[in-house]
Amino acid sequence: MNRATWILLSLCCVFPSCGGIEVTSTFRDRVIVIDADAGEWAGLSLHTEKNVSFAVCNDSAYIYILLTTSDRSLQRQFSGMGVNLWFDAAGGSEKTFGIHYPVRTPGHRQPPAGDDTNGMEDGPGEAPRMTEGMSSDMEILGPGEDDRMIVPLAEAKDIQLKMSTASGQLVFELRVPLVRDPLHPHGIGASIANNIGVGLETPKFDPAKVRERMGGGMQPPGGEGGGVPPGGGMGGGRGGRGGRGGPRGGGGGGQGMSAPTSVSLWATVKLAGK
Repeated sequence: MNRATWILLSLCCVFPSCGGIEVTSTFRDRVIVIDADAGEWAGLSLHTEKNVSFAVCNDSAYIYILLTTSDRSLQRQFSGMGVNLWFDAAGGSEKTFGIHYPVRTPGHRQPPAGDDTNGMEDGPGEAPRMTEGMSSDMEILGPGEDDRMIVPLAEAKDIQLKMSTASGQLVFELRVPLVRDPLHPHGIGASIANNIGVGLETPKFDPAKVRERMGGGMQPPGGEGGGVPPGGGMGGGRGGRGGRGGPRGGGGGGQGMSAPTSVSLWATVKLAGK
């Protein structure tokens, strides 16, 4: 091995973004109800990156994902601006199929992503508790960069998802079909024999877009997706307490008003067989 190759391999070990995060899924051995309660995930492997904790399991038909965080700024971003989940059936990081949730409709008002006090239902010093009526819609992203389609959750029988902060941490659960066929039109198009790429992104906060969507002149209220259109990507392109004894979420929250920092994570998930 020459010196240049050794240096490159060393840097990739120090900086996980060179090769992404490698995660081994667990074959589902219990009933998982998509209700934003982490209790059913107790005992499964939990990974934490950038104050976001996540777990993955699968069966022969679906992949199940749990995301949790007790970081207040991230809780604001997830519930206010939404989060993009990307899936690459080839195991890479191509953004050809994604889900954005929650979808903020015009007229919805959410406190700014860096504000830990306004609009909360908690007292001083307590973890933020956002309202439970997150959204009745999700947005399907891809395959093109500008391809977006809003789908009511009640009509998307093949995808199930739920986000909540009732436990004091933010919990986001979802179930997505592995196969894509007429019965599962929003599937990933993968099989348990292959690895898949899973990405998580939070959109960047853009006050100018907020003013533009409001008709100009007004100060941004922090609602309507935090200044990005539903499904807006980041980067120019596209802990706490688990419910009923579930795994702890990543991170601890900060205080006061601050500009939110976008989060981008990619993992190569090795699906489990029976």
